[in-house]
Amino acid sequence: ELQFLYLIDNRLSPQHTEHDTMTSLPPLGAAADAVDAASWHGYTLAGRGLPPPKCITQSDKMARPNYTTVKSAEYQDSQEVLEAKADRLIEMWTTAHHPLIYAGAGISTSSGIRDYASNGKGSKVQAKKAPLTMNVVNALQPTPAHRVITAMEKKGYVWGWLQQNHDGLAQKAGFPAHKVNELHGSWLDGAGNPIIKMSGSLRADLCDWMQEMEEGADFVFTVGTSLSGLTADQVVHTAARRHMTEGKGQGVAIISVQRTPHDDTAALRIFSRIDEFMLIVANKMKLALDRKTHLYKPAPKPVGVPREEKWCAERKQRREKGWK
Repeated sequence: ELQFLYLIDNRLSPQHTEHDTMTSLPPLGAAADAVDAASWHGYTLAGRGLPPPKCITQSDKMARPNYTTVKSAEYQDSQEVLEAKADRLIEMWTTAHHPLIYAGAGISTSSGIRDYASNGKGSKVQAKKAPLTMNVVNALQPTPAHRVITAMEKKGYVWGWLQQNHDGLAQKAGFPAHKVNELHGSWLDGAGNPIIKMSGSLRADLCDWMQEMEEGADFVFTVGTSLSGLTADQVVHTAARRHMTEGKGQGVAIISVQRTPHDDTAALRIFSRIDEFMLIVANKMKLALDRKTHLYKPAPKPVGVPREEKWCAERKQRREKGWK
């Protein structure tokens, strides 16, 4: 069976080791005061008077023991709130010049791949237990979320995709391989980009690419990750800090059914099953989704962010076609 392996980047300074110290969160009550509202909805919607999400899976288990103190309870926003958050996401996403996708295991659970964090009894998103063999991996199909993000890329709204996962589902959805940084390795590219063990180091060129993404992204859409201390989480922290302290870019949007240690730094916080919400976005933006399953391709070398002049021309041409 295949393994999920993450890594420590020994090339980076101590503050960027793969797993930081355990992060504590203050408890959130049902009442949505200013602090609670920001954690439930993001600080840009904190004053809207939106109701908090409903708890759909009770759990006192830790989502990522030894990494955070966040519990694996699951939450779901109401349909009305999801509609409002979809409008806000679209505003942030389509205004950004260098939108980055940062995807964790949660984006792929509906394809049949289990994640680490959804360990509450009766989880509404965890995949069923099953052996994960190469035959299973090769048969995996992209989720609706993969397909919606791919459609957004075709409209000029995705500058890059920083991938925690090993499954190749972004490329199988038709997302261009040269924009996907498979930082932690790929099951489908074992020779060129093997999965790195916890004590290993990131592939140097992929690490450099990640740092280019961190420096250039003016909006990070964080999809299905627990943000429990991976080195790559720095792309989220940097984008959030720029927006919160300098007013630059659009900041960070986070979507998952579980809380994360960094919800209070999100400009927009969405609690939802990922596919469900992304289809709302697709409907609002009138996206045509590619239903085909494409051949997996790794990013061609040399890797890196698109040349700025090429990206600006691509973005301008694709966005001018409009979506309304």
